[in-house]
Amino acid sequence: MNTVGKPDTLGGSIRYVVSVSMLTEGWDARTVTHVLGVRAFGTQLLCEQVIGREAHPRVRAYVKNHNLGLEVPYRYGSETRRYLPDFIVLVDDGRGDDDLLRLVVEVKGYRREDAKDKKKTMDVYWVPGVNNLGACGRWAFAELTDVYEMEEDLEAALKARFRAAVEQAVR
Repeated sequence: MNTVGKPDTLGGSIRYVVSVSMLTEGWDARTVTHVLGVRAFGTQLLCEQVIGREAHPRVRAYVKNHNLGLEVPYRYGSETRRYLPDFIVLVDDGRGDDDLLRLVVEVKGYRREDAKDKKKTMDVYWVPGVNNLGACGRWAFAELTDVYEMEEDLEAALKARFRAAVEQAVR
């Protein structure tokens, strides 16, 4: 799908993409200029997510974590639970297309108590553990909580990752 709308390539003549499941998966199509929702999104939050992901220049692809098998065990009090993150986003954080960052994105309209434990597990244990393993690419985590600030929050998270990559490169 990364050649959609590019002349003289496979998919170069495609002018419209119709998604029955409302673009819950993304692709690297820099030529997308409009996303038109022709049926109800269900929530304002989902609408903002879809439009925001399609419009961000550093996002190369994304997928909703549905039936992918990505589950993260965490503790809530004395109870062991499984956390299923919302999205996995491939991000160009300055290292090029051969070393894209895998950003786990959690979108919270309302933040329950267990969300704090999920975030702590991702920040303190899961992301550092997977990155230390080194066999699954580079990973990061971002929690977006305010629908009206989502685009700015995502941009801030990406800028922080970009700065970290630059700092690591000059060491």
